[in-house]
Amino acid sequence: MKKKSPHRQKPIKRKLLKTSKQKKTVSRKAVMQQGPRPTTDVYPIESGIKIPPITKSKPTVTISPAVATMNALDKGQSFLVKDPTAAFQAAKLMRDLMSRERDRDGDRNFISRKVGDGLRIWRTS
Repeated sequence: MKKKSPHRQKPIKRKLLKTSKQKKTVSRKAVMQQGPRPTTDVYPIESGIKIPPITKSKPTVTISPAVATMNALDKGQSFLVKDPTAAFQAAKLMRDLMSRERDRDGDRNFISRKVGDGLRIWRTS
């Protein structure tokens, strides 16, 4: 004979509720006879307004000074970024530019080094 666990709870007795067969249902016809719902939270509906043509806006792209300088460099040239925050950003932009160059089989290659005054970026090829 099994011993009853002291931690086991007694099962909860639930009464089964008898459901009536006559449920309150509202037919679609009854809803339609009630009329339209109040339109308090609806946008105003307008007719006769012409659709304007598609407008393409030109993106406002601002090239950072580091990218503009890297684009202007020839092989063997370099530039120095003295501001530490700008140097961090320039190093990231250089990595992004290198990634794009690799993706499109470009021939430009850059390298950067920390120097006494800041960060120097060279174009190597």
